Amino acid sequence: FLIAATLAGIAAFSPSKAKAELPPLLEGLTEQQIRDTMDFVVGNLVFVAFHEAAHMMIDELDLPVTGREEDSADILSTLILLKDNSDYLDQALIATAAAQTIAGEDFAKSGQELPYWDEHGLDKQRAYNVACLAYGMDPEKFSAFADAMQLPDQRKQRCAMEYSDVEKGWSRILADHVMPIGGLGQFPVTYEPTQEPEMEFFANVAREAKVLGVLEDKISEQFIF
Repeated sequence: FLIAATLAGIAAFSPSKAKAELPPLLEGLTEQQIRDTMDFVVGNLVFVAFHEAAHMMIDELDLPVTGREEDSADILSTLILLKDNSDYLDQALIATAAAQTIAGEDFAKSGQELPYWDEHGLDKQRAYNVACLAYGMDPEKFSAFADAMQLPDQRKQRCAMEYSDVEKGWSRILADHVMPIGGLGQFPVTYEPTQEPEMEFFANVAREAKVLGVLEDKISEQFIF
């Protein structure tokens, strides 16, 4: 179920209509396999959009960061997605954790030294952190997710506390920037043309799935700039 994300707008994507423009990565797949892959891709695009928006918020709102900013952006974006309590944003988190796990396993097989020096956490650590925050917020709802991620029991026992700690911390940091109930702010987004022709197919998928529209709606509903 890790790649079976049902995201807003993805129904507009028609694999059969786009067969002629399929990138080599998708050639030879059935329409259902293509759709599953696109769901997976869109889920990751949604998380990346919210992660980058978290960086923007830290910069534009001059929010304090006490550790690596990449960790803060991961946590803030995960909290925003979880608090919306919508299936399609939950599935974006699940798809992202799956991608990070795959990336971590592929890197380990490559024989290269792990990038301990990088400003980002290790891929599998980031995946476990997403799973732990989700499980900590709602153990019943995200039990299958945690199990699929093979989140160890010793970590599961701390997830509720971890979620409570970061939720409390970010609530205090953002207290002056929370949109009043019923309010609606301005967070306009624009799709720019891709600079890489081989990515045009995926750029079109992102537009049809309204990835940035989801970001615009959720940030505008929740925060004041």
